[in-house]
Amino acid sequence: MREALFALVLTAGLLAVFIVSNEVHRRNYPFYVSRKVAHFGAGVVIGVMPLLFTTWTWPATLSLGFLLLLAATHRTELWHGFARPGRLAEVAFALSVLVSIGAAWRVNPWLGVMPGLFMAFGDGVSGIVRFFVYHREVKGWWGSLACLGACALLALLVQPYWVGLAGAVAFTLAEKLCGDVGRIKIDDNLAAPLFSLAVMLPLYFLAGG
Repeated sequence: MREALFALVLTAGLLAVFIVSNEVHRRNYPFYVSRKVAHFGAGVVIGVMPLLFTTWTWPATLSLGFLLLLAATHRTELWHGFARPGRLAEVAFALSVLVSIGAAWRVNPWLGVMPGLFMAFGDGVSGIVRFFVYHREVKGWWGSLACLGACALLALLVQPYWVGLAGAVAFTLAEKLCGDVGRIKIDDNLAAPLFSLAVMLPLYFLAGG
């Protein structure tokens, strides 16, 4: 019962963040800035999951719920602050969180949420830095360095640390290379988190996890 209540609170909180993202966009901030509000909000929700839930069931259910919500509304302007009609980036983000939790939570909850945290905060910080440095949506190196720094800090939640750090590097490389304005035209919201998971999971087992 207590975990069901936590799930309801997190759902309401993230929906509130979505509304704030819409409002930021409505105030004429660039789309790639307003969408980071949603990224950071999602990151908070993802980050508290290992603290609130004892099993993977509720985290997976929440991820699936938001995946279905975003998939059902992706052709509309309901969430114009972070999603564009027909664009599947946020659907891909939710899918990557669901896959990561399903694949790794039972191994280590922090490992299960780490790809989502990388995406929420690492990619989020990179977008803000690129906005102030380049004033346009571009995969500049300053943004990538900011992404790596944020991910390296988040990686402290995974032990041994070098496993998380390897995931941080993998995520940053994939985020840099993939996406609409990257060299590889694969959605970085899906490619970067799952690539980091594909690096961390075997390393975690090799480290005796």
